[in-house]
Amino acid sequence: MTYLIQQVTIQAPPAPPARRNFDPNELNARIEEAVNRALSGADAGQRQNVGEAIREAVQDVQQEIADARAEGRSITIQPPFDPNVIPRGAVEMSIAFFVMVGFIVVGLPLARAFARRMDRRGETASASEIAPRLDRIEQAVEAIAIEVERVSEGQRYTTKAIADLRGLPGGNPAWPSGAREPERVPVGERRP
Repeated sequence: MTYLIQQVTIQAPPAPPARRNFDPNELNARIEEAVNRALSGADAGQRQNVGEAIREAVQDVQQEIADARAEGRSITIQPPFDPNVIPRGAVEMSIAFFVMVGFIVVGLPLARAFARRMDRRGETASASEIAPRLDRIEQAVEAIAIEVERVSEGQRYTTKAIADLRGLPGGNPAWPSGAREPERVPVGERRP
């Protein structure tokens, strides 16, 4: 098996041409100058030449833009800044801001009043409707308290009776003669 090795030499690409700074303001100035030249030399009979001069100026600018693109430069054409001109959209933004502020000033109290009105709709029961309910609740609580007192009194009586039975002495004469004496059984246990 034989291998073929080939030597390749690579040349570096040529250096790009020196970039020329492109000034959009200069471009705008050239266009305005061409338009002013065309308008200053225009008489009534030379109006046709004005259109041709403007076309020539625009073609020159388009050629310069094409050259800049071929060189890989980006172009931004921007009119000169005039501090006396209001930017587009600023008027609409200011109108929207003041409308929003007005809506908040007027709408916030209206929204709060509407919310309070909705809250009051849930509280339709008057004092004349609530008083009988409270009386019935009070009577029910008193009845429950009386029943709890009766149950606790019965529990005290039962506890006392059991304690008395457990405290009886061994030779109680009340027991019949053949009966066994009761055993002491701890609470909670059962014996047969």
